[in-house]
Amino acid sequence: FREAIGFVADHAKAREALGFTREDGKWVSPEDRAAAEEMKKQVAGAEEGEEVKDETPEEKAIGSPLVKRRTKHFLIQSALGDASVKECAKLAETVFKDFHEFLELSPDTPVVKESIGGVMLLNEEQHKKYVDSFVEGSDGLKEFYRKGGGQWDPSPPRFEGWKTGDDAGILDMVVHMSVHVLFHDYMAEGANNVAPWLYESMGYTFTVRLRQSALTHCITSGTGGGGKEGMPFDAGRWKEATRASVQKGVDPPMPRMLGATINSIQGDLLLKGWSMLDWMQATRKPKLLEFFAELKHAPEGVDGQISAWKKAFGQTPEESEKEWRDWVRANY
Repeated sequence: FREAIGFVADHAKAREALGFTREDGKWVSPEDRAAAEEMKKQVAGAEEGEEVKDETPEEKAIGSPLVKRRTKHFLIQSALGDASVKECAKLAETVFKDFHEFLELSPDTPVVKESIGGVMLLNEEQHKKYVDSFVEGSDGLKEFYRKGGGQWDPSPPRFEGWKTGDDAGILDMVVHMSVHVLFHDYMAEGANNVAPWLYESMGYTFTVRLRQSALTHCITSGTGGGGKEGMPFDAGRWKEATRASVQKGVDPPMPRMLGATINSIQGDLLLKGWSMLDWMQATRKPKLLEFFAELKHAPEGVDGQISAWKKAFGQTPEESEKEWRDWVRANY
């Protein structure tokens, strides 16, 4: 049956025999369906935190009150109301738990020791005031973030985003940005070795795991990092889009993916990196964790990535790419 869908993506009998179901016009694997149900249960059971009354620096900066809740690992502030801040708090705590389980870490020894700040704002005006107050760096860097949909900082650990669309985008952003902060601290002294494709792939992987969508503005089709254009594909159908690019032979070459910057990584590169990470965790999880460990001590840049890749996977990125393509054809 795997061979059948490798040739015909929409082979209904083969898909059904493998346990796939048709949902919203797309095929969903039994593994993805079970994972989605489990994540929904975890979010529903997560803590929503306690209300915070004291005024915060973020409120002073934007000149407007925020609804605030403190959980075990986060201080969540929202301009979107009490229901929103509670849902964001529950999501953030679920991300924290799932992240540690994914990396086989104990939540009792968290990778981020401080409380992580998360701020969800109502409009672009509030967002720009936040950036002007809290983003450190050159005027050019601030202007870059002023034009974006949100941003994150490792020290102190925090993230911020504003409502560029509906509430779903804010919730997806909470997951995506939380993962950025957590992954940065997990990589510790090797954080500078984490290429944009890997940061973004981790963010989108967890967003889909918890939300079954990925409405964030880190990566877009035409603008790269921080843009506001739409994705070149429906994020809920990212596997279909990945398979189509592989079948047509138009997925980007590995050197382009490994060397992409946050300003140059766009939809096709995101798809490949996201799917590469999916393949790694599904078929060789111990080697994926070894890859992360090797990256912590590798030289910066593409050469460091390639060195860590060879040590962890025992093959070149191009050799892995061939296996990944076969796996995509049989599983997406």
